[in-house]
Amino acid sequence: MKKAKLLNDVLKGLLVAAAMVIAGPHLVSAQDLDSSVTKLTGSELTNVPDIINACFYIGGAAFCGSGLLKLKAYSENPGQTPLGQGIGRVSVGAALLALPYISASLISTFGFSGTASTYTKFSTVQ
Repeated sequence: MKKAKLLNDVLKGLLVAAAMVIAGPHLVSAQDLDSSVTKLTGSELTNVPDIINACFYIGGAAFCGSGLLKLKAYSENPGQTPLGQGIGRVSVGAALLALPYISASLISTFGFSGTASTYTKFSTVQ
């Protein structure tokens, strides 16, 4: 139990360190808030959605593989391993695998293009 908690803490620390390494060097050269925000919203973080998608794909594949192993364990010994564990893991894995596609289709449905929103002024009332 202590080993799993230690591994969990180490992985969280590595994730935070990776986020700092990605964002840190580009923000160090910024001298004020305006240049910091400009650098942060500019082309510095364009690869972050691809990294998030890759995490979803890897997590989905891991959950599906784990679920298939649980289903195999259920087929070999139904009294030892419940069927719900395998079905649940495969379902979560499928949802994680589908999430990048669903989010991309929602973004294109709502017409988000990544540019600033514009509006049209009404003409004056006479």
